[in-house]
Amino acid sequence: MPFSSNRSVNGNISNSVISTGDGANFTVNHNATSQSSEGAQLRQDLQKLETLLKQLEGNNPQASLEDKRMYVTAGTPKSVRDRLLAALTSGGKAAISEFLDNAYARVVVATIEGWRS
Repeated sequence: MPFSSNRSVNGNISNSVISTGDGANFTVNHNATSQSSEGAQLRQDLQKLETLLKQLEGNNPQASLEDKRMYVTAGTPKSVRDRLLAALTSGGKAAISEFLDNAYARVVVATIEGWRS
């Protein structure tokens, strides 16, 4: 079964074509696979932040926005904070908010924006 790859300018494989030999070709888009796994990681990271907020809400229903931001920051490893900050920077608030319950989106976005400093 012949195999060929198209390369992007930076040398990463952008897609692969697999030929069955009977004229049929299948194209695998590696960028889409990478993006979907990044999307899954983003969803997982944001769900962790939402879980932290729900825990705080259960323990302290009157917590201020600043209390919530500090609680989430304290419970989030730096690597996750960096990943979420990069997602916010590249995808914007809408990209982050689409993965969250509306009740938590504002707090999570404000918290991530606070990590810039």
